[in-house]
Amino acid sequence: MEARASVRWPSEDSIERNGIRGTVEIRQHDENSMAYYKVRLEGLRPKTLHGFHVHANPITSWKDLEKSCASCGGHFNPEGKEHGSVLNELPGERHAGDLINNIRADGHGRVRVEFWDDKATLIPSDDRPYTVIGKSLVIHEGTDDLGRQGDSSCLPYIDSQNIINYGSREDEVAFYLDPKKRAESLRTGNAGARLACGNIS
Repeated sequence: MEARASVRWPSEDSIERNGIRGTVEIRQHDENSMAYYKVRLEGLRPKTLHGFHVHANPITSWKDLEKSCASCGGHFNPEGKEHGSVLNELPGERHAGDLINNIRADGHGRVRVEFWDDKATLIPSDDRPYTVIGKSLVIHEGTDDLGRQGDSSCLPYIDSQNIINYGSREDEVAFYLDPKKRAESLRTGNAGARLACGNIS
């Protein structure tokens, strides 16, 4: 039983306000397999890591991009975990919606990345009695700090060859002196404003 899903973006005039367009396709072979994500986007800030997560709610209004993305709620977190990353020392300690946390745009603002995820899946199972179908996918303006509370200088990300790579000096995260920012790291990764969003259907 194979399942397939894609992200339905808001209308072109809404999403074009931020210039982001493209596709995200998701496939899963059966309940025991991981979900495969294929991301093809353009119009992002060049050479920048952008936060990239599955959020808990579908978009309820398509009229205004900012309000549409606000309606997506927080990260999809059916297991009640703190925010983390598959790229951290404990990859299972993360929200189901954390995915690879960041997507990196090339010098032309394009993203071409493919990856597998064992939490953000389409088909429910005994171990994962949930699905990301009916949730939303959000691209953030800033970089997700992976829940590390600012104690990492250069953040890892998955590149277009599926290899773990490290960000440039522009992607460095300084140690957070502000306790509120450290606390937010464990909730959202401090990824900032929501640039684009779409429903997984």
